[in-house]
Amino acid sequence: MTIAQRRAALWTAVAAIVAALVALVAIDGDGGGAKTHASHRTARPVYHMHADHLAYASIDDLTAASDLVVVGHVASHTTDPSSSPGDDGAGDPLPPIPHTDYSVNVDRVLKGSAGSVVVVSLSGGTSPDGRFVLDGGPLLNDGDTEMFFLQAGSDGKYYPLAGGAAVADRQSDGSYILTPDATGGAPLSVTEAAVQGGTGSKANPGTTGGPSVQAGPGSTSGGQRGGSTATVAKASHMAIVPRAFHAARSGPPVLAARRSRKAPTKVSYRLNMDAVVRVFVSRAVPGRLRSGRGSACVAVTKKNRRGHRCTRFLTLPGGFTTTGKAGSDSFGFTGRLGGRKLAPGNYVLSLTPSAGGDIGRPVRTAFRILR
Repeated sequence: MTIAQRRAALWTAVAAIVAALVALVAIDGDGGGAKTHASHRTARPVYHMHADHLAYASIDDLTAASDLVVVGHVASHTTDPSSSPGDDGAGDPLPPIPHTDYSVNVDRVLKGSAGSVVVVSLSGGTSPDGRFVLDGGPLLNDGDTEMFFLQAGSDGKYYPLAGGAAVADRQSDGSYILTPDATGGAPLSVTEAAVQGGTGSKANPGTTGGPSVQAGPGSTSGGQRGGSTATVAKASHMAIVPRAFHAARSGPPVLAARRSRKAPTKVSYRLNMDAVVRVFVSRAVPGRLRSGRGSACVAVTKKNRRGHRCTRFLTLPGGFTTTGKAGSDSFGFTGRLGGRKLAPGNYVLSLTPSAGGDIGRPVRTAFRILR
């Protein structure tokens, strides 16, 4: 083959490769617009979040705990980032956790009073830093019609009960379904008449919504219960100073306020009434996103170690209880749990107040145990 023939063959091959690439981009386009092939796109990380919450086995209990129950349809939504909760177990900083506010057009008010539009706020959403999924939370899309069991926040927004899960999906027969995350057992069919009439229907017993951990900040809202004059215990203004500290070599996990100077860090918060405060500690650890239907953030194994990264929040055994008075409260935290020092790493401290048998919403903050 002459040099000229070789050059002609080379240019023919190059032209064929370019044509194939152009065809591939055209096939991958959406609605005629060319876009980069999927293998060249950078997948956003997925973060799974868990929420400490009560489960409600009956419609009566859930309705009584709600400040507002409405049937409405989602008109629009906006997602705003919040602050970073700290680092994951590998020492990498976690991105700011977004909150998504849904503008809901109210069709019918079943309990309480509301205008034509309410704003329903949920942890999670999609931001430039990744996709944040609230496990057990509703998947709301614009146009969806739902039944919302809501607690009023001091910010004018409303927050679904049961850790965000108290949003019932509308069915074709006009009824609504609450998921096991809201009931603590089997799915529960709900009708508007049951909410307004108090039928006392219950879910079958099952696993309860036990304490786990949410990565993002919890709502600190509280409010009137079922028209009663009593209010639910509410914690707010939680802080831990310093946020990074060495765990104590010995001692109990908590020291009273008068002895808090002897602890490596101080936890402060406010209560709207005298309350018992349950404290849980969770650790952020690396995970991998399980593919397929019902994807979840699971432990890293040899088989999935090359999969999409996510962050898991694991509740540690050995939570403890303290008491607080209405107003400003504090206690010293030693960085110990279950008779042992917490290992160096990143954690979330969760406070859940309760009074008179009613349990309030948890509040959380991140901290770091130094080496």
